[in-house]
Amino acid sequence: MSHPYRFPPKGNRSRCRRTYLADDIWSDSVAEPQEVLEGSFRTNQVVERFVTLVTQYHNSERSMQFYADKLCLTPKYLSKIVKQATGRSGPDWIDTYVVLEAKNLLRYSDLSIKEIVWRLNFANSSVFNKFFRTHTGISPSDYRKGLSGVQHIDAGS
Repeated sequence: MSHPYRFPPKGNRSRCRRTYLADDIWSDSVAEPQEVLEGSFRTNQVVERFVTLVTQYHNSERSMQFYADKLCLTPKYLSKIVKQATGRSGPDWIDTYVVLEAKNLLRYSDLSIKEIVWRLNFANSSVFNKFFRTHTGISPSDYRKGLSGVQHIDAGS
């Protein structure tokens, strides 16, 4: 059986060695009677940690390499288990969080689109507009205008 981990960059090795050790101790002492469930438990654990990291870093980090390094995995292996467990790719999870953040900023803040571009760490407004339009089918400015033009209906009338 091949080991799903790879050697991380030098700065992360000590943290990852502790992870290896903890996983080896866990698998040696606890997982033996539950060998069939080990893969799904480990997969669920990694996916949960991945989603937690995405919620934490989606504004600044959009590459699978970043998240894989944080989890001491290869990007390919991380992508594979996220897709298996959720039916969605890792980049799709990241993009979903970025789009939700952009929608929230457009809807609930008075920030200009340029400020939102800066806050979400896009290279420029053009890249952000293309990203947003690709994922929502509408431009950020049209999204903002559409929301401001929506009339609220009172339940009592």
